[in-house]
Amino acid sequence: TDVEAMLTLAQAAPGSSVIIIGPWEVARSNPMPANVHILGPRAYAQLPEYLAGLDVGLIPFKTGPLTQAINPVKLFEYAAAGLPIVATATVELRRYADWCTLADSPQAFVAAALAAAQERHRSILTPKHTWAMTEAKANDWQKRVEEIERLLETV
Repeated sequence: TDVEAMLTLAQAAPGSSVIIIGPWEVARSNPMPANVHILGPRAYAQLPEYLAGLDVGLIPFKTGPLTQAINPVKLFEYAAAGLPIVATATVELRRYADWCTLADSPQAFVAAALAAAQERHRSILTPKHTWAMTEAKANDWQKRVEEIERLLETV
């Protein structure tokens, strides 16, 4: 997680909340901004309820060799929920640049997240969001299992 990007976003939007769901393994030695809410892990079945309350789905990776190859499941979960998505530009995520906004610095990440939130507040459904929802349906777990089975049969 790119902590700098998340904290910068919290400071740039003090009237908004930055919600972190999942493990947060970052030392909290410095006080967190009051609008950062670390909820910790939640049951998978509860995620749609949480996603329904969000304006933007964030994927803030700290750039490094490991994160370049990660294909996060949350990308498709955010897309299925109809959320605009802002993610750190990685080699793997560049495949989805047509329907996911990618940022190559913490400052670009924050600017993109704020712009996406404004679109969401104005109820603007862009072609990018529609495309993302279509991609999510095409990449659900059942379809992925079918593709794995198909590949195994060819081997």
